[in-house]
Amino acid sequence: MTDHIEDLLYAAFDKPSVFVRDTTLPPGFLDKYCVGQLLREPTFCDASYKIGGFVAPHRFLIISASATCLDEVASQLWGLCI
Repeated sequence: MTDHIEDLLYAAFDKPSVFVRDTTLPPGFLDKYCVGQLLREPTFCDASYKIGGFVAPHRFLIISASATCLDEVASQLWGLCI
């Protein structure tokens, strides 16, 4: 199963990388989605490649082949990417 998902990711994205976005969602928001659901949203989003402990109660897993790391211009090395 994992190999199949990996094959799909490489077919959809050129050299994908994994990022996370921790956030606090309003009540009822999660009712619109289910675990494992894949969404495609071609917008800018801040995320991090440092996948450590949670900093908020909800986490999105983001897969992108075009994220830009801002470590060189950020004052803190949080792994911030857009």
